[in-house]
This record gives sequence, structure tokens and C-alpha cells, in this order.
Amino acid sequence: MIKPTVSIERDANNKLVKLNSYVVTLCEIDGDDVAAVRMDYYQNKGDVHEAVEEKFKGWKVKAINKLYDEDFTEE
Repeated sequence: MIKPTVSIERDANNKLVKLNSYVVTLCEIDGDDVAAVRMDYYQNKGDVHEAVEEKFKGWKVKAINKLYDEDFTEE
């Protein structure tokens, strides 16, 4: 089963918010490695960027792209 790329949840004010999944491309600082990680269910790219900087210290964010369910299926 494919993990959904969108989740609808309630925020602290009981308001419905749409949360998306993203793929983040990273480059190692003072190195030559690259990586791509999936970050699930964030409200926007800014929130993803903050979470990635916290979780992947020593890596530079190169790109953040929204994922769609269609990205995981063959047409």
C-alpha cells in the first residue's frame, strides 16, 4: 500500500488544515555526499525547512518539492 502524501488534521484551534509530504534534496557541508529524504505531513515548505535543519545538522538544503500520490504510480 502506498503511503498517502496528504493528511487533513485539526490544528490547536480545531480548524482543519491540509498537511503535505515533501522530498528534500540535501548536500553534505564540507563533504561530497548528497541525500534525499521524505518529510511527511507539513503545512508548508518553511516548516519543512526548519525541521530538516534541526534533524540534519551538517547538511545544506538544496531543494524542497511537494510530493503527490501520482509520483508513486505508473501511468
